[in-house]
Amino acid sequence: MKTILLGVWLSCGADAATTHYALLHGGREVLIPTQNAYVIDGVAVGEAAATSYSLMKFGKNHPRAAKVLGWSIVAARGIVVANNINQLRK
Repeated sequence: MKTILLGVWLSCGADAATTHYALLHGGREVLIPTQNAYVIDGVAVGEAAATSYSLMKFGKNHPRAAKVLGWSIVAARGIVVANNINQLRK
């Protein structure tokens, strides 16, 4: 479970960093209706904390489902990071 939590934290950090950088260099946020980089950073940190807490609680009773959920969150964050990087190439 520690590996999954580390992966979630790292992917959330990568998402927050690339989103913040993209917004400061002409990119657009797609999922949140604000374009304020600092608000989006706060939402990302809150989401990482809520995800970590949920995985820790859910992992006690359903460890296999928690692993699948955790790695799917990491994969989804990877797609978001790729989208943010792709915005910077244009």
